[in-house]
Amino acid sequence: MKKAIILAVVAVIGLMIVCAGYSQETAPSEQKAAQKVLRVHQVKAGENLHLLSAYYYGDARQWRKIWELNKKEIKNPNRINVGQMIKVEVDPGWSPKFDLDKFVAENAGKTPGMKKVATKAPTVERTFEEVKPLVVPRLLEGGTPKEGSKPEGKGTPPSETEGK
Repeated sequence: MKKAIILAVVAVIGLMIVCAGYSQETAPSEQKAAQKVLRVHQVKAGENLHLLSAYYYGDARQWRKIWELNKKEIKNPNRINVGQMIKVEVDPGWSPKFDLDKFVAENAGKTPGMKKVATKAPTVERTFEEVKPLVVPRLLEGGTPKEGSKPEGKGTPPSETEGK
C-alpha cells in the first residue's frame, strides 16, 4: 500500500515537471507573437484617428487604441494637429493595405469627418449687370391730390362720380 502511494506521488510530481517544462518551451514563442511594435506617425492634412486606425488596423472603429496610446498628446480625439507625432502599436512585419496619401487626396471632402486639404483658392471674376425694375411707377395726372378728396379712376364706385 505504501509502495502504491509513493509511486502515485512520484508519477504526479513527474507529470508536473514535464508539464512545467513544456509550458516554458511554448511560452516565449507565444509572447513573441503577442509583442507589438511601436511606430511613429506624423499627421498630415486631412487625416483623423478613424482614417489612421483604418490604415494601421484595417478597421476605422479601432481609433480608441491610438487615442489611448497617445492620451497625453491628444486631449480631444476629434482634433489632431497637422505635424503632430502619434504613436501607433502594430504587429511586427506590418505592411499597409492601401496608400494613405493617395486615399486622402482622392477622398478629401467626400468622407464624413475628413477635412478637405487646403488648396490654392480659385480666382473669382465678378461681373455686374444693370438691373432694370420690373414695375414702372406712374404719376397721377393733375398734380397732387387735395386733402379729403378721393382719387377718381378704377378704384372709385360709379355712383359717387355720377352725382358730381
